[in-house]
Amino acid sequence: MSYKVTKVTNKFTNMKKITVIIFSLFLTNFAFGQDFQSFLKENAVKIEHLDSLEQSIYDKLNDFRLVMIGEMHGTNEPANFLIGLAELFANNGDSVQVGFELSSELMENYSNLLTESSVYQSDFFTNNPTDGRESIAWANAIARLTKNPKVQVFFYDINKSENADYHYRDSLMFLKIKKKLRLYRKNRRRKKAKKMNRPKEFSSESTIFVKAIYLFSK
Repeated sequence: MSYKVTKVTNKFTNMKKITVIIFSLFLTNFAFGQDFQSFLKENAVKIEHLDSLEQSIYDKLNDFRLVMIGEMHGTNEPANFLIGLAELFANNGDSVQVGFELSSELMENYSNLLTESSVYQSDFFTNNPTDGRESIAWANAIARLTKNPKVQVFFYDINKSENADYHYRDSLMFLKIKKKLRLYRKNRRRKKAKKMNRPKEFSSESTIFVKAIYLFSK
């Protein structure tokens, strides 16, 4: 079975460096000025192995800084695709941020130890299942990416200690993602300024860009 990735440009943002790519098993409310079939033929990319992507995929996605992967809780394919995409970026020299729609409080054991075993022993994955996100696919994805030094895993769902109104959950998660993006840009400017003060022999050092990948469900 093969899968496809479709590029969707966010026309409503002034941040030229940030474009959203959505991978989903279902695309609804298609609102482009051409029919859906034609759009897919022009933009879709065929993928045979989700967790081992070809270089041609990187060439198509390299200019994008933000990737969002839609999923249905309990399915394996999105998690495998997340692994493949993160490792593809990392193998090409990029630093990668990978965000999961999980509570950081329930993943505190993992965040403190950053080991494979701590993923499976975290409160989130040892508690009784609630909505399917506690799947082995998600746990395996976090554990595998933990071993990659170019990948940073973080969690952006709301925490109980935040006493947040659940009706504003999506907005609060957006703010956490936005904070991560701002932190990336701040660190990038700091690195650029530091680079300019380096001796001439270091002037050819390439800049490391962060690819931000977020796994969510809608």
